[in-house]
Amino acid sequence: MAAASVSGEGRGDECDYLLNPLPASLRRAGITASTSATDGGDTPPLCLDPGIADFDSIEFLTAMPSMPLVLSAPERATWEQALGDTFAANPFLRHNVYALAAIQRYRTAPLPQRDLLVAACAHHAEASRLFRAAVVALNERNWLAAYMFGVSMTLFYFSVVEGGPAAAAADPAGAYFHDHLETFFALRSNAFLAVQLQPWFDRSPLLHVIAGNILRQTEPLDEACFDATEELRHAVEEGGGRTLPRRQADRAALRDAARALQEWAVDTQGHPHTWKHLIWWPGRVSREFVSLLVRGEPAALVALVNWCTAVARAPRRWYMDGWVLRTAGAAMYGLGPEWDPPLRWPRRELAARLAVSRYPPVDLLAGG
Repeated sequence: MAAASVSGEGRGDECDYLLNPLPASLRRAGITASTSATDGGDTPPLCLDPGIADFDSIEFLTAMPSMPLVLSAPERATWEQALGDTFAANPFLRHNVYALAAIQRYRTAPLPQRDLLVAACAHHAEASRLFRAAVVALNERNWLAAYMFGVSMTLFYFSVVEGGPAAAAADPAGAYFHDHLETFFALRSNAFLAVQLQPWFDRSPLLHVIAGNILRQTEPLDEACFDATEELRHAVEEGGGRTLPRRQADRAALRDAARALQEWAVDTQGHPHTWKHLIWWPGRVSREFVSLLVRGEPAALVALVNWCTAVARAPRRWYMDGWVLRTAGAAMYGLGPEWDPPLRWPRRELAARLAVSRYPPVDLLAGG
């Protein structure tokens, strides 16, 4: 099989978020690629906590996917063998793991420790540099490494976005919301990468491990989730007194995104539990819809909020803690009362999660 381009086979910048040295939120905090630059050696020249360097990397990688795998003993052996071989052959993955381990310690420390954040960013930037140098095209030897790289880079985006309702209130349509969109864009990039990796994945024994987990974790369709997507589809197709974009192409992008979200809700039963579930809708929406999100088009924001609400039902993971509430809260900020009907389910669901959130945006969830 011919090798595939890492940049997305003609998709331009669709995969670029997986190659960015650092998210914008960190750059604005004064942490840049040069701040955390390395000397090109095996590890960044930083004093790392021994707890970061001396841990079971394979165990960490096994627990890394957003939706945890429930593995039997033979499945676990298959998974760990594949991960171990890939990890040993691709130094950039060690930096991916160190970056996530450092940011996990940073987030769970009793007091913020900037050195852990800087160390995490140094490893993240080094992983990006080494990956770009080592993986020019996808092939049989590096496809799993590329998959692991894409997942871990996206989890880094999830884990570094900080803030709260005060930040959104101060800048509701600006940098705060766009920081959260960067994670959405990273998921979107992952979806395009997954399409390229699918031929190799289909031939891998790992497919049977993942497929078995999907079958074991099925749930009945959540009617409330489906009804909410139906309400959204009705809102973007018929308007109902709401202001929608004038351009027909924009309206078509909204209709397509709403229909795709409803299809996704049925496919996941309203309970996403695999990595594919997490990346599917961000990768399915059109560039026109993404542009509407960036511009703050209300109907696009409502669609994002409904998707976030379903994602909040995924198995809880440390790197996603609070991201859904902060993203949905920032997206809802400033939406008028005409959007209350398609926001009823998200507000009810998200309000139930405020008590366990590190950043509960209570003021952003007000409304009908």
